[in-house]
This record gives sequence, structure tokens and C-alpha cells, in this order.
Amino acid sequence: KISSTPPKTNSKPQEVSSENYFDDAVFIGDSRTEGLRNFDGLGNATYYAVKGLMVNTAFTKPAVNLKGKKVSVTNALKEKKFGKVYVMLGLNELGWSSFQTFIQDYEKLIDEIKKDQPNSKIYIQSILPVSKEKAKSDSVFTNNNINRYN
Repeated sequence: KISSTPPKTNSKPQEVSSENYFDDAVFIGDSRTEGLRNFDGLGNATYYAVKGLMVNTAFTKPAVNLKGKKVSVTNALKEKKFGKVYVMLGLNELGWSSFQTFIQDYEKLIDEIKKDQPNSKIYIQSILPVSKEKAKSDSVFTNNNINRYN
């Protein structure tokens, strides 16, 4: 099950000061993650990001150029091992009619990542809040809805 409470650990957090810290990382996400790729400065990080990507289309949408062919995120994850997997999805799913479907699809995606990347640390990133103006002008993209999905 997905929990919003981080697991308790006795280990110290790893320091993120090394230039090559993200060399074994993959960032999975939608257009916001594409933006990170364009301005990151994170060394040799890998990006499996495409505009409109969602927890369910990570299995089906041709999003990653691999050996001259576009494949889905989940297929690309089978081809290379990573030490860290960062996932930022959920904004495009805010309009779904079923919150439970979102949770089930996210769980399925995490299970697939665990299967293909058994030795990696998986980081699920929160859906970023929207501005007050956006929240007032839209019934779907509101911070209350975002908080619920987070």
C-alpha cells in the first residue's frame, strides 16, 4: 500500500553533494520532469519523461528513445539498472473520475519498478501545488485535490 508517512529508518540520509550523485538516477514523469531535464545540472541523470505521461500510460505510451525506437517507460526500465528512481506523476490524473483507480495504477507502476529495478531506491515525488489564481479558476487543479492525491 502507498503511505504518505515515510518509513522509519536508523540510517543517515545520503549526502547529495557529489557531482555524480545522480549519474545512476532515472527521473520518470510528465512535462514538469521534462522541464527539470532542460535545466537540471544533475550530471548524467537519465530522464524517462514526456508531456502528458500518467501512471497508466507509463506502461503503454512510447516515451523513451531506446536503440532507435520509442518504447514505454516500463519497457525502458527493463534495459538498464539504476540506483535511484524518482517518479513524479499525478497532475494529469487529477481529473480522473476514480481516485481509487489512480491509487491502484500507481501501486501497479511501483510494483513494476521494484521488479525491474530490485536494488534501486524509489522516490515518489509529491504533486506540486498550483497558484492561488489557478486553484480559484479551475475545479480540478486545486490544491485541495492535489493534497488528496498526495
